[in-house]
Amino acid sequence: MRLTPMAKILITLLVLGAIAVVLYKNRAEVEALIGRARGGGTGTAANPGGGPAADTDVPSGSIAQPGKGAPAVPGARKRIVVGVNDFGGAYPALVANDGATAGPASLFAKEGLDVEIKLGAG
Repeated sequence: MRLTPMAKILITLLVLGAIAVVLYKNRAEVEALIGRARGGGTGTAANPGGGPAADTDVPSGSIAQPGKGAPAVPGARKRIVVGVNDFGGAYPALVANDGATAGPASLFAKEGLDVEIKLGAG
Protein backbone atom coordinates (compact mmCIF):
# COMPACT_ATOMS: atom_id res chain seq x y z
CA MET A 1 0.00 0.00 0.00
CA ARG A 2 1.41 3.36 -1.00
CA LEU A 3 0.72 6.66 0.68
CA THR A 4 -0.62 9.48 -1.40
CA PRO A 5 1.25 12.81 -1.38
CA MET A 6 -1.56 14.35 0.67
CA ALA A 7 -1.25 11.60 3.31
CA LYS A 8 2.51 12.17 3.49
CA ILE A 9 1.95 15.90 4.00
CA LEU A 10 -0.63 15.30 6.75
CA ILE A 11 1.61 12.82 8.56
CA THR A 12 4.52 15.27 8.38
CA LEU A 13 2.36 18.07 9.77
CA LEU A 14 1.12 15.86 12.61
CA VAL A 15 4.64 14.82 13.58
CA LEU A 16 5.92 18.41 13.43
CA GLY A 17 2.92 19.59 15.44
CA ALA A 18 3.54 16.96 18.11
CA ILE A 19 7.20 17.98 18.35
CA ALA A 20 6.19 21.64 18.64
CA VAL A 21 3.73 20.88 21.46
CA VAL A 22 6.33 18.89 23.40
CA LEU A 23 8.92 21.63 22.99
CA TYR A 24 6.41 24.30 24.01
CA LYS A 25 5.29 22.40 27.11
CA ASN A 26 8.93 21.83 28.16
CA ARG A 27 10.33 25.15 26.97
CA ALA A 28 12.01 25.98 30.30
CA GLU A 29 14.00 22.76 30.24
CA VAL A 30 14.83 23.23 26.55
CA GLU A 31 16.09 26.77 27.22
CA ALA A 32 18.26 25.45 30.08
CA LEU A 33 19.71 22.75 27.82
CA ILE A 34 20.44 25.29 25.09
CA GLY A 35 22.14 27.54 27.65
CA ARG A 36 24.35 24.68 28.83
CA ALA A 37 25.20 23.70 25.24
CA ARG A 38 26.32 27.26 24.54
CA GLY A 39 28.63 27.20 27.56
CA GLY A 40 26.26 28.85 30.00
CA GLY A 41 25.53 27.70 33.53
CA THR A 42 25.05 24.12 34.58
CA GLY A 43 21.73 24.73 36.30
CA THR A 44 18.16 24.08 35.32
CA ALA A 45 15.39 26.50 34.50
CA ALA A 46 14.13 26.37 38.10
CA ASN A 47 17.67 26.71 39.49
CA PRO A 48 19.79 28.60 36.93
CA GLY A 49 22.86 28.85 39.16
CA GLY A 50 23.29 25.12 39.41
CA GLY A 51 23.72 25.27 43.18
CA PRO A 52 21.64 23.45 45.79
CA ALA A 53 17.95 24.00 45.25
CA ALA A 54 15.77 25.50 47.94
CA ASP A 55 12.89 23.50 49.38
CA THR A 56 10.42 25.80 47.62
CA ASP A 57 11.52 24.81 44.09
CA VAL A 58 8.70 22.25 43.70
CA PRO A 59 6.42 23.45 40.86
CA SER A 60 2.76 23.82 41.66
CA GLY A 61 0.68 20.81 40.70
CA SER A 62 3.55 18.36 41.04
CA ILE A 63 4.06 15.72 43.69
CA ALA A 64 6.71 16.74 46.17
CA GLN A 65 9.42 14.19 46.85
CA PRO A 66 10.95 13.83 50.34
CA GLY A 67 13.94 16.12 50.49
CA LYS A 68 12.48 18.32 47.72
CA GLY A 69 9.92 20.37 49.60
CA ALA A 70 7.82 17.68 51.28
CA PRO A 71 8.26 16.94 54.96
CA ALA A 72 9.47 13.38 55.44
CA VAL A 73 7.08 11.69 57.83
CA PRO A 74 8.20 8.17 58.69
CA GLY A 75 5.53 5.58 58.02
CA ALA A 76 3.09 8.04 56.40
CA ARG A 77 1.82 6.87 53.00
CA LYS A 78 -0.70 8.61 50.84
CA ARG A 79 -3.23 6.29 49.24
CA ILE A 80 -3.11 6.12 45.46
CA VAL A 81 -6.58 5.62 43.99
CA VAL A 82 -6.63 4.19 40.47
CA GLY A 83 -9.88 4.38 38.52
CA VAL A 84 -10.43 1.59 35.99
CA ASN A 85 -13.28 0.61 33.70
CA ASP A 86 -14.81 -2.84 33.32
CA PHE A 87 -12.94 -3.60 30.08
CA GLY A 88 -10.51 -5.98 31.76
CA GLY A 89 -7.20 -4.27 31.20
CA ALA A 90 -6.75 -3.70 34.94
CA TYR A 91 -6.97 -7.37 35.95
CA PRO A 92 -3.18 -7.67 36.33
CA ALA A 93 -3.23 -4.68 38.69
CA LEU A 94 -5.96 -6.32 40.78
CA VAL A 95 -3.90 -9.49 41.04
CA ALA A 96 -0.73 -7.55 41.91
CA ASN A 97 -2.62 -5.55 44.56
CA ASP A 98 -4.23 -8.72 45.99
CA GLY A 99 -7.70 -7.23 45.53
CA ALA A 100 -9.23 -3.78 45.15
CA THR A 101 -7.49 -2.60 48.33
CA ALA A 102 -4.00 -3.66 49.27
CA GLY A 103 -4.04 -7.17 50.68
CA PRO A 104 -1.35 -9.05 52.60
CA ALA A 105 0.31 -10.34 49.41
CA SER A 106 0.18 -7.01 47.55
CA LEU A 107 3.22 -6.34 45.36
CA PHE A 108 2.48 -2.62 45.59
CA ALA A 109 2.49 -2.68 49.41
CA LYS A 110 5.82 -4.52 49.39
CA GLU A 111 7.25 -1.57 47.42
CA GLY A 112 5.80 0.94 49.89
CA LEU A 113 2.72 2.00 47.91
CA ASP A 114 -0.84 2.08 49.25
CA VAL A 115 -2.96 1.45 46.13
CA GLU A 116 -6.74 1.25 45.90
CA ILE A 117 -8.41 0.26 42.64
CA LYS A 118 -11.94 1.58 42.00
CA LEU A 119 -14.23 0.35 39.25
CA GLY A 120 -15.88 3.02 37.12
CA ALA A 121 -18.47 2.73 34.38
CA GLY A 122 -16.75 2.44 31.05
